[in-house]
Amino acid sequence: WGCSDDGGHRFPGNPLAELDKGARDSKPKGVLTRDQFLTLIHTTIAKNTVINRTTGRERGVLYLLAGSSGLRRKELLLLRWRDLHLDGEQPYVLAKDDTTKNALEARLPLPASVCSVLKQFREHRGASDGDYVFSFGGGKWPGNLADWIRADLKAAELPLFDREGNEIFFHSLRGSYISFLLNSNVPFLVTQKLARHSDPRLTANLYGRMFEETEQAAVQMLPDLSVFCAAASDAKTPEPAETHRNKSGNVMATQTQKTAFLISEIIAPRGFEPLLPG
Repeated sequence: WGCSDDGGHRFPGNPLAELDKGARDSKPKGVLTRDQFLTLIHTTIAKNTVINRTTGRERGVLYLLAGSSGLRRKELLLLRWRDLHLDGEQPYVLAKDDTTKNALEARLPLPASVCSVLKQFREHRGASDGDYVFSFGGGKWPGNLADWIRADLKAAELPLFDREGNEIFFHSLRGSYISFLLNSNVPFLVTQKLARHSDPRLTANLYGRMFEETEQAAVQMLPDLSVFCAAASDAKTPEPAETHRNKSGNVMATQTQKTAFLISEIIAPRGFEPLLPG
């Protein structure tokens, strides 16, 4: 209807060209540390509590796969066992183009330890290649994923917020995956590629977080000042002045040296040399 019968256009230009994109909910989600992630999985599987007809064992495997591959909700929901390649030298999970957000197929490598858990889970379920990985696969989620992870976090006695005060949701597992990579000294471009972000700002600013132990390790890379401190302990500086009266009755001040810094050893800024003692 925007074109005339002779092939022309009814509008002089694109009426949508000046419209801004709608605002997105880009509030940062909380992330789990490595220890919290492992504790969540271990406790959820061990307690095996049933929530919305899902066992703790199944939810634990769901959390493990989400936090070890960065797969999104839809990708996990439609994942079949034939998409998991667990036996090769470089195991991976295949995210099909009809399930991914950008409609592009992606191969995401998997750690060997995760492959071992997935193999045991498949044997437990007696699943074939064409089956969905999870019992609710192919349909709708049988419950609120945020409620699931909150309940399992509480059962594991883990906080519901990260150290920056951001609430932890199911999507936090993807953010945790990206944060694990960022805190592992892998090249940033590798992290961005595995996160499947076209914009590096998403990887670095919205999803990725630095863990406290990473910050502490970074501080340890600062110059070693132990030699400087040892040398400083041998320096001399005047002690507080002692006063006495001379023969004329005038008060005189004398100074003695003690172990510390010498004022005269301070390097003066250019132009202020005359202000320091010679």
